[in-house]
Amino acid sequence: MIGISTDGAIVMTGKKNGLVAKLREYSPGLIGIHCAAHRCALAASQAATSIPVLKEYSRTVSSVFAYFSNSALRTNRLRYIQEAMDIPQLKYAEVHAVRWLSLDRAVQVIYRTYPALVEALAIEAEGHPVARGLYAEVEQFKFIAITHLLMDILPFLSKLSKVFQTENLDFSSISCNVDSLCDALQDLKENEGSFVSKLKEFIVVADGKAKYARPVEESTFCNVKKNVNENLDGFEGFRLCDNEHGAFSDINVKYYSNQRDQIYKISAEYITNIINNLQDRFSDKSILVCFGPLLPLNIVQNKMNLGVYGSLELNRLIENYKNNFILNPDECKSEFMIYKRLVIQLSAFKNVLPILLKTIFSYFRI
Repeated sequence: MIGISTDGAIVMTGKKNGLVAKLREYSPGLIGIHCAAHRCALAASQAATSIPVLKEYSRTVSSVFAYFSNSALRTNRLRYIQEAMDIPQLKYAEVHAVRWLSLDRAVQVIYRTYPALVEALAIEAEGHPVARGLYAEVEQFKFIAITHLLMDILPFLSKLSKVFQTENLDFSSISCNVDSLCDALQDLKENEGSFVSKLKEFIVVADGKAKYARPVEESTFCNVKKNVNENLDGFEGFRLCDNEHGAFSDINVKYYSNQRDQIYKISAEYITNIINNLQDRFSDKSILVCFGPLLPLNIVQNKMNLGVYGSLELNRLIENYKNNFILNPDECKSEFMIYKRLVIQLSAFKNVLPILLKTIFSYFRI
């Protein structure tokens, strides 16, 4: 056995007593693969476990979903308020414990409908204790701030997860994708994202009271998507939208002075945790990338340097598998050279074949 794919349960992937570790006692070169998309989601969720405020936020979002989804009457009232405030009529999304990136969708709905959510809970709070508790949570500055923070961070992880869910994923590309994400998150740690930058503009303090005032257009899909893309594209050209379309200026913010510095500490800690978790969960990417030069497409794209292409990666693969499967390294290297040239010859034939067939068909039509 040279490789095994399992789920992420500790009995499978445990470094000391997991199934993969036990099999490596018999086959030292064995490569264990756990779903890359799931690893990405686990990295995001595990990074939050040591930050109580994020866990509390996730529970609140789940409670908001449960409160409205369990009652058609509450849902209809919410929809009426959204319509009256010219906010998209969106349903709150469920957060799955084992699929933490589902929080991305849930947070986006919270962000786009936040003014209507506050208004709906304020009305419901008069006669329902659960609504009263939720209202006390969502009107705090930390809830608003974490919403902005996650709007900056989670799309990075969701984008990577979607890349890993493609049908034709090249495992050798996992390394560069993970490294690129870590670099992007490091940039986000050093430079505020679009939504955290906006937060400073939307908080207005007057007479000792803080209010959350933002343009109506912040609830539109196109505006949210634009700012998400600005983050993903490298923080280019951020410009705060003006208030010419009106703003929600009547949302009071609780505990602003006590919580305003907390968001920046949380941001740095969470990003650091995500990077560390990704690097730990994808520690096998250095050997996976070595399979890249075996792919015909990669060989064709590097045909100008065919003689040396893949030599370093092949040496690493030989080193990894030499005790069990590769008896003669020199013969393996020789076969690789022949293989690369065979791929180039076949690719040339593939390019010529359509032209040849077209010529033949034209001849017979004549």
